[in-house]
Amino acid sequence: MKSFQFFFLFTLFLIQCRSTNSTSRSAQNFQYLKTCNASNAKILFPDANLINEKVDNGQPILSYFARTGNIDCAKWLLDLKTNPNQRDARGFTPLIFSVYSNLKMMDLLLENGAELNSETPDAGNALILAAEIGNLEAVQYLIGKGMNVNHLTKNRGTPLMHASIRGHDQVVSHLLKKGADPNLADVLNITPIMHAASNGHVVTVSLLIQYNADIHKKDYKGYTVIFAPSDARNPNENHLEILDILMKAGANLHDRNDDGDTPLSIAKKRKLSFLIDKLESLGAKE
Repeated sequence: MKSFQFFFLFTLFLIQCRSTNSTSRSAQNFQYLKTCNASNAKILFPDANLINEKVDNGQPILSYFARTGNIDCAKWLLDLKTNPNQRDARGFTPLIFSVYSNLKMMDLLLENGAELNSETPDAGNALILAAEIGNLEAVQYLIGKGMNVNHLTKNRGTPLMHASIRGHDQVVSHLLKKGADPNLADVLNITPIMHAASNGHVVTVSLLIQYNADIHKKDYKGYTVIFAPSDARNPNENHLEILDILMKAGANLHDRNDDGDTPLSIAKKRKLSFLIDKLESLGAKE
């Protein structure tokens, strides 16, 4: 009986030791790998043992190199057969991260087996991110490679929507020229022009109207785009110009939302005197 107890305790001790060693290795700090450059790549990575390690709270080292544009070290890892499609905790692949750096990095990854259309769990992809951060070169490159200009995320976000929200006018223009649909709405039935108008992006609104954005479409609360200036989080002088653009395009100042409000009544409730004056000068009524 005693020998059995001793054997059991000894086995438990071995298991704990192995677990501790494993935990220690997984918690080991690999931040030094980020110092990789052309001259020390083969010293830091003499073989394939470290090519899939993670830095910065779980980012694969290849993704770090992809984001920072470190061609030399990314190429060496790929030569050592690291996985070009490994993901971080959010589901981002090295190719998705590469939109932050340069086209040479994108070429390198694709030549070594990176999946062009790899998606995050919410169906984001490299084109969505490129549009979101306003990287025109990356947007042009990815569309040229065949990515879908009207790709939808799980929230029905599109590249055009992400660019319109942030007022990346050159990206918006290119997407529209390449066939982006200006009337695809997100899960709240909000369209790119609604987002752009709400955020005060004058040029973006004009571009979307040039490509036949629907100014009469209603969102989930019955708001059309003419409500955007009055309902904006941070109303400013740009919204006065946007009102002129929308009116010239045929917007209706007397639209009512599901609560029965008009653009003017909302402006009055919020005491937005400069918008009240503008709306009344255009003939708005409550």
